[in-house]
Amino acid sequence: MTGLNFRHYLTKFKTIFDVRARLVVVALVLVVPLMLDRARVLENMRTEQIQAGSARLASVARRGADEQRQMMKTVEGVLRTSASIFRHFYKVGSPCGLLQSGFKVNLPAIGNISVVGNNGRVLCSTLPRLVGIDITDRGYFHDALAQRRFVLSDYVIAKGDGTPSVIAALPTTAQGGEGVEAVMVTSVALTWLEDIINRSPDTTGITIQLIDGKGAVLAARPMVDIAESPIDRAVIARAVAATSDEVSDTVKLEGSAQERVFASIRVPDTNARLIASIDKRELLGSIDRDIRAAYIQLGLVGLLVLLGAWFMSERLIIRPIRFLTGVATRFSAGDFSARSARMSLPQEFVPLAQAFNAMAKTLAERERELLDLNSQLAVLASVDTLSGLANRRAFDGRLDFEWMKATHENATLSLAMIDVDHFKLYNDSYGHLEGDSCLTKVGEVLAAVAAEVKGFGARYGGEEFALMLPAADAKRMTEVAELVRSRIESLGLAHVASPSGQVTVSIGVAATLPVTGQNASDLIEAADAGLYMAKRRGRNTVVEHSAIRLVDQVTALAG
Repeated sequence: MTGLNFRHYLTKFKTIFDVRARLVVVALVLVVPLMLDRARVLENMRTEQIQAGSARLASVARRGADEQRQMMKTVEGVLRTSASIFRHFYKVGSPCGLLQSGFKVNLPAIGNISVVGNNGRVLCSTLPRLVGIDITDRGYFHDALAQRRFVLSDYVIAKGDGTPSVIAALPTTAQGGEGVEAVMVTSVALTWLEDIINRSPDTTGITIQLIDGKGAVLAARPMVDIAESPIDRAVIARAVAATSDEVSDTVKLEGSAQERVFASIRVPDTNARLIASIDKRELLGSIDRDIRAAYIQLGLVGLLVLLGAWFMSERLIIRPIRFLTGVATRFSAGDFSARSARMSLPQEFVPLAQAFNAMAKTLAERERELLDLNSQLAVLASVDTLSGLANRRAFDGRLDFEWMKATHENATLSLAMIDVDHFKLYNDSYGHLEGDSCLTKVGEVLAAVAAEVKGFGARYGGEEFALMLPAADAKRMTEVAELVRSRIESLGLAHVASPSGQVTVSIGVAATLPVTGQNASDLIEAADAGLYMAKRRGRNTVVEHSAIRLVDQVTALAG
């Protein structure tokens, strides 16, 4: 059962997957890999574009971080110079002499310079109102004391003027180098950070942001409202959470198409980070357009290939096959003149058409030969070769036909059954060859009489013959039977075993008007009964079986 199911599905698959579908598949196999290879190249280019974009962002962030580092070195240099001057004046007992004399630094980003004692109070400052302020609540002050090096704070609100600033602090040791005598402090306005960003290379579409360790935006280009930009907040959160100094990544918002590629660099010696980012759609705009165009081309080429393969297969294969099939169908239906026209077929099908035409011509000739042979066989099958008369099979068929005709026309049908007298003794006396010769001569007489009276003679079997006469009553049939008997007797064929000394026949005659309830076998039985009666009367005589005639008349009257 499994094998049958498999063959069923295989046959169904082959029916669906016809030659056109196979040609389409072949065409797609040839074309689609080329288009897919182009799409693969573009996809690789897209990946390379992302990598190149990330590298470019990292380069921008790295340059910005280097700028910040240079600024911090400048600020650190200023503080070290201030510390050196402080120690000089400290020796002469006037530690705030330089600041009180109006010391200024020609850097617009540096707001003021203050000297803070190790107790956290401002001893002196270029901004007098800061003197005496306690800064022990500032983390950078404690970091400077603990680390004894230059430190930079996160984003803070300056106590001097309340502006957003970054505080730089540098501890300075007392005479002898033991302990921290004071901390040199200066506020650095965020404007210098913006200047650094503004000096970054012009990179269209790239957003540059400087954030502190907590993720607060210290400066940005272009200025964006981070609070209103979830994707920028996500980028900043990823940068703050980064454990390495340099990171490149992509941020995508859940449930949104927004996606941003960024690079983040930690500013050396600080918690600040410089972030360079760009919208992924803008980064990949051109390559994505090329990829979409490639897939559209793939679809169009695939569609054209499908249509082309379908059209070509229909024109070059299916239509010629359908044409040849139609010709073969006409030929099989008996139209032996059906031929394939070469002009309507592709060149590749011409040899097949020629072979078909040659086959059709041969088959037509053989068909004619077979018809002739069948006709001959039909004649042979219906003729008794010994007597030349119709055989039993042909007689039965003709009798059925004449019976139906008589029934339809309400006409009489008569029959004579003829038997050669003492034929077995004839064979015993003269042999079978002479017996066959005797039957042949009897058949010739019967055939001649049948032709004269327009009857139908047949060899019924052995030495028994039959003569059927349509549209004739019993009287007419008796006269014809007597003619047959006398002519056979006049042949004068010697028969030593017969009382008469020659070949004679006994004949039983019957006639009827076919009515309901009768059939052709009733007529044969009546004629046989007459033949039996003729033999009982001494042979070489004709006897009509009148009983069937009486029955027929009674039946007809009753009808």
